[in-house]
Amino acid sequence: MINRDSIAKQVYVQLKKMIVLQETPGYKMGDHLNEAAIAAYFKCSVTPVRECINMLRRDHLIVGDSYKSSLIVTFDSKAVRDLFDVRECLEVWALENAFSKFTPQDIEEMHRAHERYGLAYENFDEEEIILANAAFHDTIVHRAGNDLLAEELSGIRDRVSMVRGPIARRRKAGGDKERLMIPVREHQAIIEGIESGNLTKARAAMTTHMERIANESCEYYENYVKEP
Repeated sequence: MINRDSIAKQVYVQLKKMIVLQETPGYKMGDHLNEAAIAAYFKCSVTPVRECINMLRRDHLIVGDSYKSSLIVTFDSKAVRDLFDVRECLEVWALENAFSKFTPQDIEEMHRAHERYGLAYENFDEEEIILANAAFHDTIVHRAGNDLLAEELSGIRDRVSMVRGPIARRRKAGGDKERLMIPVREHQAIIEGIESGNLTKARAAMTTHMERIANESCEYYENYVKEP
């Protein structure tokens, strides 16, 4: 039974995780959401479920203009490209604006997040991969000092995680550990650019990271995912 305090928020956090990870039957891309079923799953009334769905709609994880037509967002190759193009612009802009403001503590936080990220990939803990990745990029974004940017990128990264999950699982299933660890090496290159005080190097590393992920994701959705 979920604690009665802030039930809608608790349902929101847990349901959002289920949607982002894309591993729970009935909560995958394109699935319609059944309020009664969700309420039964979380052992709560329908009212907080409706509040939760409205929050998820604001996060662009659910589409539809009423609870009767609420379904989990789907992506075609164009939507994937649009998503990653916007993310690249914002992440690179954040790095450029944060660069002169980084403190030794920021760099230490990035190193900790990077180590955590590598271990998460070694163990292939998808939830931890998402959290460690967010911790790494958030250090940069928060130092840029733009609250709206941080808010927008947080929402974009949720959708990125939805898109990226099946790609990483496919690679892990194929035993391609070398390629699986590419994002970890790319994070290291970004840190090296920042530590060296070389904005050009850091920007190039961030751009390479963003563009590789975008191209790989678009290729996957073009070749392996049926268009909605």
